[in-house]
Amino acid sequence: MAIWRHGETLTKRLRDTRLQFGDALLLQGPRRRLRTLQECSEFLVLEPIEIELRRRNRALLSVGIMAVVLLFATIGGFNIALAMVIVAVLMVLTRCLSMDEAYASIEWRSVFIIAGMLPLGTAMETTGTARFLAEQIVNGVGVLGPLAVLAGIYTLSALITRSRCRMPRLRC
Repeated sequence: MAIWRHGETLTKRLRDTRLQFGDALLLQGPRRRLRTLQECSEFLVLEPIEIELRRRNRALLSVGIMAVVLLFATIGGFNIALAMVIVAVLMVLTRCLSMDEAYASIEWRSVFIIAGMLPLGTAMETTGTARFLAEQIVNGVGVLGPLAVLAGIYTLSALITRSRCRMPRLRC
């Protein structure tokens, strides 16, 4: 139905438009076809979380739990990751959320991506690559201010990502 590319939405002549790395596609079709795309490793399928509204009587309780824990995290100095684990446990204990729903809502692809990136970060820290890259960026654009340093980090990340990744061919 549409292609989102670099902040622009393309809706005309989609059949003739060649896909590029990073394009986001808005698709419409039967659910079984969506499952086919999810099983294909060339696509990352983003879909809305399906929320059942069966437990409306627990909505106020869940909002209250979230508000209290966020208050502790902001004012009380709780670690935000620990606070969110506490929210998840309280939601299950108060039956705002079942264990099956909690487990099903975990985005496992994200967990594995983060788990894979942690050793890379450790390796970059240990070998001094992170310090070297940071020094190069600060020495290059640091005199222009913190916004320029942030832009330098973004640009370096984009260049590294762009040079290593190519749009794979669809084999599904």
